[in-house]
Amino acid sequence: MADETDPRVDVTDADILAAKRAWLSACDRGLDPARTARLHDSYRWLVSAQAQQIAEQFRQTHRRRRDGGDGPSSSADADEDVRPTRGSDPRAG
Repeated sequence: MADETDPRVDVTDADILAAKRAWLSACDRGLDPARTARLHDSYRWLVSAQAQQIAEQFRQTHRRRRDGGDGPSSSADADEDVRPTRGSDPRAG
């Protein structure tokens, strides 16, 4: 879990479920199409962010196994941190 000084965000299954329910509810209630589109974009962003988290966790586990240690790898070919930062939004810009 990220602390207040860590710029990364941890996306949970509950976050994704809440976003999905909000989007589907907007669809069912016939809310403003722009609002519904924003809710869908938020849902997609969360799914993507969680996928990046899972990939990072997989890579960290793989590096630890490859390097034969339990701590984080310091190898030169280590992948960059790919978790989204707070406030980052791929829809912006």
